[in-house]
Amino acid sequence: MRNIENEIYRIKPVEELRFTDDFMFCRVMQTPELCKGVIERLLGIKVERIEYPELQKEIRPYYSAHGVRMDVYVKDSNRIFDIEMQTSVPDDLPRRMRYYQSMIDIDTLIKGSEYETLKESYVIFLCTKDPFGLGLPVYSFSTVCKEKKDFALNDGINKLFFNASAAALEKNLEIKGFLGYLCSGKPSDTFTEDIEQRVERLKINEIFRSDYMMDALPLHDARKAGLKEGRLEGERNAKFETARNLLKKNISVEIITECTGLSTDDVLKIKKEI
Repeated sequence: MRNIENEIYRIKPVEELRFTDDFMFCRVMQTPELCKGVIERLLGIKVERIEYPELQKEIRPYYSAHGVRMDVYVKDSNRIFDIEMQTSVPDDLPRRMRYYQSMIDIDTLIKGSEYETLKESYVIFLCTKDPFGLGLPVYSFSTVCKEKKDFALNDGINKLFFNASAAALEKNLEIKGFLGYLCSGKPSDTFTEDIEQRVERLKINEIFRSDYMMDALPLHDARKAGLKEGRLEGERNAKFETARNLLKKNISVEIITECTGLSTDDVLKIKKEI
Protein backbone atom coordinates (compact mmCIF):
# COMPACT_ATOMS: atom_id res chain seq x y z
CA MET A 1 0.00 0.00 0.00
CA ARG A 2 1.31 3.50 -0.91
CA ASN A 3 2.18 5.75 2.01
CA ILE A 4 0.66 9.03 0.78
CA GLU A 5 1.79 10.92 3.86
CA ASN A 6 5.45 10.09 3.24
CA GLU A 7 5.11 10.85 -0.47
CA ILE A 8 3.68 14.30 0.17
CA TYR A 9 6.23 15.31 2.78
CA ARG A 10 9.25 13.43 1.52
CA ILE A 11 12.50 15.32 1.94
CA LYS A 12 14.04 15.67 -1.50
CA PRO A 13 17.56 14.16 -1.56
CA VAL A 14 20.36 16.67 -2.06
CA GLU A 15 21.26 14.95 -5.32
CA GLU A 16 17.83 15.82 -6.76
CA LEU A 17 17.94 19.51 -5.89
CA ARG A 18 17.67 22.01 -8.73
CA PHE A 19 18.23 25.74 -8.92
CA THR A 20 14.48 26.23 -8.58
CA ASP A 21 14.39 24.53 -5.15
CA ASP A 22 14.16 27.24 -2.52
CA PHE A 23 17.17 26.24 -0.42
CA MET A 24 19.40 25.77 -3.47
CA PHE A 25 18.17 28.99 -5.07
CA CYS A 26 19.06 31.01 -1.98
CA ARG A 27 22.53 29.51 -1.72
CA VAL A 28 23.36 29.96 -5.40
CA MET A 29 22.21 33.57 -5.26
CA GLN A 30 24.64 34.08 -2.39
CA THR A 31 27.31 34.25 -5.10
CA PRO A 32 27.37 37.99 -5.90
CA GLU A 33 28.39 37.53 -9.55
CA LEU A 34 25.50 35.15 -10.22
CA CYS A 35 23.00 37.25 -8.27
CA LYS A 36 24.12 40.35 -10.16
CA GLY A 37 23.91 38.46 -13.46
CA VAL A 38 20.34 37.31 -12.81
CA ILE A 39 19.20 40.85 -12.02
CA GLU A 40 20.95 42.38 -15.02
CA ARG A 41 19.54 39.83 -17.46
CA LEU A 42 15.98 39.98 -16.20
CA LEU A 43 15.76 43.76 -15.94
CA GLY A 44 18.08 44.83 -18.74
CA ILE A 45 19.99 47.15 -16.43
CA LYS A 46 23.51 47.43 -15.11
CA VAL A 47 24.07 46.84 -11.42
CA GLU A 48 27.20 48.67 -10.31
CA ARG A 49 27.70 46.37 -7.36
CA ILE A 50 25.68 44.42 -4.84
CA GLU A 51 26.11 45.81 -1.37
CA TYR A 52 25.20 42.53 0.27
CA PRO A 53 23.21 39.46 -0.63
CA GLU A 54 20.95 38.91 2.37
CA LEU A 55 19.42 35.50 1.98
CA GLN A 56 15.93 34.84 3.29
CA LYS A 57 15.82 38.18 5.05
CA GLU A 58 13.01 38.31 7.59
CA ILE A 59 11.29 41.66 7.99
CA ARG A 60 9.15 41.87 11.11
CA PRO A 61 8.58 45.53 11.98
CA TYR A 62 6.56 44.81 15.13
CA TYR A 63 6.72 41.82 17.45
CA SER A 64 3.10 40.93 16.72
CA ALA A 65 3.22 41.65 12.99
CA HIS A 66 3.03 39.00 10.30
CA GLY A 67 6.65 38.87 9.14
CA VAL A 68 7.79 38.13 5.63
CA ARG A 69 10.75 35.93 4.83
CA MET A 70 12.29 36.96 1.54
CA ASP A 71 14.28 34.55 -0.61
CA VAL A 72 16.88 37.00 -1.91
CA TYR A 73 16.97 40.60 -0.75
CA VAL A 74 19.81 42.68 -2.20
CA LYS A 75 20.70 46.30 -2.84
CA ASP A 76 22.95 48.48 -4.89
CA SER A 77 23.49 52.19 -4.25
CA ASN A 78 20.00 53.38 -5.25
CA ARG A 79 17.83 50.28 -5.78
CA ILE A 80 16.46 47.36 -3.81
CA PHE A 81 15.75 43.95 -5.32
CA ASP A 82 13.64 41.19 -3.81
CA ILE A 83 13.75 37.99 -5.88
CA GLU A 84 11.40 35.13 -5.06
CA MET A 85 11.35 31.63 -6.53
CA GLN A 86 7.75 30.48 -7.01
CA THR A 87 7.13 26.87 -8.04
CA SER A 88 3.40 27.01 -7.31
CA VAL A 89 0.70 29.56 -8.09
CA PRO A 90 -1.35 30.33 -4.96
CA ASP A 91 -4.47 32.45 -5.42
CA ASP A 92 -3.03 35.22 -3.26
CA LEU A 93 0.15 35.71 -5.32
CA PRO A 94 -0.57 39.34 -6.35
CA ARG A 95 -1.44 40.38 -2.80
CA ARG A 96 1.59 38.52 -1.50
CA MET A 97 3.70 40.65 -3.81
CA ARG A 98 1.93 43.75 -2.48
CA TYR A 99 2.81 42.74 1.06
CA TYR A 100 6.45 42.11 0.17
CA GLN A 101 6.65 45.56 -1.36
CA SER A 102 5.14 47.18 1.73
CA MET A 103 7.62 45.37 3.97
CA ILE A 104 10.54 46.67 1.88
CA ASP A 105 9.38 50.25 2.44
CA ILE A 106 8.70 49.72 6.14
CA ASP A 107 12.12 48.14 6.58
CA THR A 108 13.67 51.28 5.10
CA LEU A 109 11.55 53.82 6.98
CA ILE A 110 11.78 52.07 10.34
CA LYS A 111 15.51 52.83 10.30
CA GLY A 112 14.80 56.54 10.31
CA SER A 113 14.80 57.39 6.60
CA GLU A 114 12.49 60.01 5.10
CA TYR A 115 10.00 59.24 2.35
CA GLU A 116 12.07 60.94 -0.31
CA THR A 117 14.98 58.60 0.43
CA LEU A 118 13.00 55.47 -0.45
CA LYS A 119 14.96 53.63 -3.13
CA GLU A 120 13.52 52.35 -6.37
CA SER A 121 12.37 48.82 -5.68
CA TYR A 122 11.94 45.70 -7.78
CA VAL A 123 9.93 42.75 -6.50
CA ILE A 124 10.56 39.85 -8.86
CA PHE A 125 8.73 36.52 -8.79
CA LEU A 126 10.38 33.76 -10.82
CA CYS A 127 7.48 31.43 -11.61
CA THR A 128 7.88 27.97 -13.06
CA LYS A 129 4.16 28.02 -13.92
CA ASP A 130 2.06 30.72 -15.57
CA PRO A 131 0.84 32.95 -12.70
CA PHE A 132 -2.04 34.48 -14.68
CA GLY A 133 -2.78 31.99 -17.46
CA LEU A 134 -2.29 34.49 -20.29
CA GLY A 135 0.74 32.77 -21.80
CA LEU A 136 3.10 35.73 -21.45
CA PRO A 137 6.75 35.09 -20.56
CA VAL A 138 6.90 38.33 -18.54
CA TYR A 139 4.22 40.27 -16.67
CA SER A 140 5.48 43.68 -15.50
CA PHE A 141 3.45 46.17 -13.50
CA SER A 142 3.96 49.79 -12.51
CA THR A 143 1.65 52.48 -11.14
CA VAL A 144 -0.02 54.49 -13.92
CA CYS A 145 -3.00 56.82 -14.07
CA LYS A 146 -6.18 54.97 -15.07
CA GLU A 147 -7.49 58.03 -16.86
CA LYS A 148 -4.24 58.74 -18.71
CA LYS A 149 -2.27 55.57 -19.33
CA ASP A 150 0.90 57.36 -20.40
CA PHE A 151 1.13 59.23 -17.08
CA ALA A 152 3.07 57.29 -14.46
CA LEU A 153 3.03 57.96 -10.72
CA ASN A 154 6.81 57.54 -10.54
CA ASP A 155 6.63 55.98 -7.08
CA GLY A 156 9.67 53.83 -7.80
CA ILE A 157 7.75 50.55 -7.47
CA ASN A 158 8.32 47.81 -10.04
CA LYS A 159 6.64 44.40 -9.87
CA LEU A 160 7.54 41.63 -12.27
CA PHE A 161 6.41 38.05 -12.75
CA PHE A 162 8.58 35.88 -15.02
CA ASN A 163 6.83 32.83 -16.45
CA ALA A 164 9.32 30.07 -17.23
CA SER A 165 6.65 27.91 -18.86
CA ALA A 166 6.45 30.45 -21.71
CA ALA A 167 10.20 30.75 -22.23
CA ALA A 168 9.90 29.86 -25.92
CA LEU A 169 7.86 33.03 -26.53
CA GLU A 170 10.43 35.40 -25.03
CA LYS A 171 12.28 37.48 -27.65
CA ASN A 172 15.20 38.55 -25.47
CA LEU A 173 17.70 35.71 -25.83
CA GLU A 174 19.27 36.14 -22.39
CA ILE A 175 15.90 36.10 -20.63
CA LYS A 176 14.75 33.23 -22.85
CA GLY A 177 17.79 31.16 -21.94
CA PHE A 178 17.38 31.83 -18.25
CA LEU A 179 13.65 31.04 -18.20
CA GLY A 180 14.29 27.91 -20.24
CA TYR A 181 16.83 26.81 -17.66
CA LEU A 182 14.30 27.35 -14.84
CA CYS A 183 11.81 25.19 -16.71
CA SER A 184 14.03 22.36 -17.90
CA GLY A 185 17.04 22.47 -15.59
CA LYS A 186 19.26 22.30 -18.66
CA PRO A 187 21.67 25.21 -19.29
CA SER A 188 21.74 26.67 -22.79
CA ASP A 189 24.33 29.46 -22.54
CA THR A 190 27.44 30.42 -20.60
CA PHE A 191 25.56 32.10 -17.79
CA THR A 192 23.15 29.25 -17.08
CA GLU A 193 26.08 26.84 -17.30
CA ASP A 194 27.78 28.87 -14.56
CA ILE A 195 24.66 28.57 -12.41
CA GLU A 196 24.40 24.83 -13.01
CA GLN A 197 28.06 24.34 -12.14
CA ARG A 198 27.47 26.15 -8.88
CA VAL A 199 24.46 23.92 -8.20
CA GLU A 200 26.53 20.78 -8.77
CA ARG A 201 29.38 22.01 -6.57
CA LEU A 202 27.01 22.76 -3.73
CA LYS A 203 25.51 19.27 -3.91
CA ILE A 204 28.85 17.74 -2.92
CA ASN A 205 29.68 20.40 -0.34
CA GLU A 206 29.40 18.85 3.13
CA ILE A 207 28.50 22.13 4.83
CA PHE A 208 25.72 22.74 2.33
CA ARG A 209 24.41 19.19 2.71
CA SER A 210 24.38 19.50 6.50
CA ASP A 211 22.68 22.90 6.39
CA TYR A 212 20.05 21.58 3.99
CA MET A 213 19.08 18.72 6.28
CA MET A 214 19.02 20.97 9.34
CA ASP A 215 16.65 23.30 7.47
CA ALA A 216 14.47 20.57 5.94
CA LEU A 217 13.90 18.26 8.91
CA PRO A 218 12.00 20.67 11.21
CA LEU A 219 9.71 21.70 8.33
CA HIS A 220 9.20 18.07 7.35
CA ASP A 221 8.28 17.12 10.93
CA ALA A 222 5.95 20.11 11.29
CA ARG A 223 4.14 19.24 8.07
CA LYS A 224 3.70 15.62 9.09
CA ALA A 225 2.40 16.73 12.48
CA GLY A 226 0.00 19.11 10.76
CA LEU A 227 -1.20 16.37 8.44
CA LYS A 228 -1.80 14.02 11.37
CA GLU A 229 -3.64 16.73 13.31
CA GLY A 230 -5.78 17.51 10.28
CA ARG A 231 -6.61 13.84 9.79
CA LEU A 232 -7.65 13.45 13.43
CA GLU A 233 -9.79 16.60 13.17
CA GLY A 234 -11.42 15.19 10.06
CA GLU A 235 -12.20 11.92 11.80
CA ARG A 236 -13.74 13.78 14.73
CA ASN A 237 -15.89 15.91 12.43
CA ALA A 238 -17.09 12.77 10.68
CA LYS A 239 -18.12 11.28 14.03
CA PHE A 240 -20.06 14.45 14.86
CA GLU A 241 -21.84 14.34 11.51
CA THR A 242 -22.76 10.68 12.06
CA ALA A 243 -24.12 11.53 15.50
CA ARG A 244 -26.28 14.32 14.05
CA ASN A 245 -27.75 11.99 11.46
CA LEU A 246 -28.50 9.31 14.04
CA LEU A 247 -30.10 11.82 16.41
CA LYS A 248 -32.38 13.00 13.62
CA LYS A 249 -33.52 9.37 13.32
CA ASN A 250 -34.29 9.32 17.05
CA ILE A 251 -31.53 6.85 17.89
CA SER A 252 -30.76 6.86 21.60
CA VAL A 253 -27.78 8.76 23.02
CA GLU A 254 -26.38 5.54 24.52
CA ILE A 255 -26.29 3.74 21.16
CA ILE A 256 -24.77 6.76 19.42
CA THR A 257 -21.95 7.03 21.97
CA GLU A 258 -21.27 3.33 21.58
CA CYS A 259 -21.23 3.52 17.77
CA THR A 260 -19.22 6.72 17.34
CA GLY A 261 -16.93 6.69 20.33
CA LEU A 262 -18.02 10.21 21.25
CA SER A 263 -18.61 11.11 24.86
CA THR A 264 -22.13 11.41 26.22
CA ASP A 265 -21.54 15.15 26.77
CA ASP A 266 -20.59 15.58 23.09
CA VAL A 267 -23.69 13.77 21.88
CA LEU A 268 -25.95 15.74 24.25
CA LYS A 269 -24.41 18.99 23.03
CA ILE A 270 -25.11 17.99 19.41
CA LYS A 271 -28.66 17.04 20.38
CA LYS A 272 -29.17 20.46 21.93
CA GLU A 273 -27.90 22.19 18.78
CA ILE A 274 -30.36 20.41 16.49
